[in-house]
Amino acid sequence: MKRLCMLALVCLAAVAAGGQEFDIFELSDFMDPRIRGVRYAENGLETKIAGDTFVVSRISVGAISDYYWRTTPTGANVAVLHNATSFYWGANQLNLKVTKLATRHENVLMPELRGAVQFARYTARESPITEGKEGAPDIIVSRYLVGLSVEETPDALEDLKGQRALNYEVAAEVDVRLPWTDILGTFSYIKRYAGVGESTQRFAYVVHSGQHSYSDFTVDFSLALGAEKTGNWRWGDVRPAAHARLPIDKVGTVVHLAYAPTVSFEGGFAVRHEVAVFVDRTLFARVLGARPAPTLTPASIPRSR
Repeated sequence: MKRLCMLALVCLAAVAAGGQEFDIFELSDFMDPRIRGVRYAENGLETKIAGDTFVVSRISVGAISDYYWRTTPTGANVAVLHNATSFYWGANQLNLKVTKLATRHENVLMPELRGAVQFARYTARESPITEGKEGAPDIIVSRYLVGLSVEETPDALEDLKGQRALNYEVAAEVDVRLPWTDILGTFSYIKRYAGVGESTQRFAYVVHSGQHSYSDFTVDFSLALGAEKTGNWRWGDVRPAAHARLPIDKVGTVVHLAYAPTVSFEGGFAVRHEVAVFVDRTLFARVLGARPAPTLTPASIPRSR
């Protein structure tokens, strides 16, 4: 029970550490496998201790002002219902996500319903730059992720029978450290298909801060740089974001307030202000096949060659 509470707390308090940088309402599902007792082999890729198997499902409900979908400003106020279930075993992770978006605005090009499946693998390597306690190198835990999502959206092309087709996306993410620095961010690539011969590509690099505590709430920050191609490349979108969390322990719910202005330079300077207010709650969190977890120390992961 103690271990279950610890893992659930990690999920509730998680900051955006890898992925979910496009939708303001999505919470991080990044979880350091060592928290579950995973121990890596010397190469930092394979595991010698599998750790606990853990599953968690969360639901978020809220509203967004001037929803910014990918790099497209909708100008619409949007209601959102989002469920994410994550399954962790060894150094692996599987996500299943369903999102429902609704607005009273007409002719808004955004998904109405989206389902996504993602698979991720974690690795652990020593940092060549920073050191931890007692002079031991810091361990950098990175995640490699691939995913597929399917959408019902107004801009989907109609087939020969006049029925609206589904859009879909393929995505990949990897945590990348900037050369000669200790800055670790997430590099992502998405290709979205909206019909025969219609596609959009997007690259982004996102850097996240740690969590900062102020009284009863916490705040974290991120900075994203992105580029998108539909017909021609559009470069230089900058998206800083601030995300505050206030846990309501009595009802097991967290209240979120997020602000993410998007600054565009190509085609003229412009700023769009996206604000989201939502709550999230853990529907269930369970440890499956628990194993004794050794104490986590810097020496727990052998030094790489």
